[in-house]
Amino acid sequence: MSHTPFSPLGRERSLHQTQGSSLLARFRYHLTTTRGDQRWDTIAEDTLPLAFAGSPEVAHWLDDAATTALLDATPSGNVDPGQARHTLERLLEQTTPLQDHLDTVAHDRADRLLQAHRRVRTAADLKGLRYAVEPLLPADVLGAYVLLPA
Repeated sequence: MSHTPFSPLGRERSLHQTQGSSLLARFRYHLTTTRGDQRWDTIAEDTLPLAFAGSPEVAHWLDDAATTALLDATPSGNVDPGQARHTLERLLEQTTPLQDHLDTVAHDRADRLLQAHRRVRTAADLKGLRYAVEPLLPADVLGAYVLLPA
């Protein structure tokens, strides 16, 4: 299967006729390390591009490989600035349906961060430490890109 090339606020070069969108999301996490009665709190952040096909109400979320292919695509052209603004405004007005997915991603990434933190501490042979990681919701959407079919 070939990758469908898309361009941010532009036109894709293919027969595929589905609108795609990409979000740059920032996730924040509260990490707590406890040893006995001592507690250390840390805030961690990471960003992640996420992409979906269709509208926010019926978003079909793309896996990492498809998201990367979408972001690596070569634009075939731009749309009229008025159309670009209108399309992006419509996306931004409809972010509520996307929040459940962003929350799920935040919780999954928090679990992975906790496991990675534990592996590092175990490798360092640190004993008697307890860890907790909680996502700080909602995630921030730093960027939104609408990718239109040609």
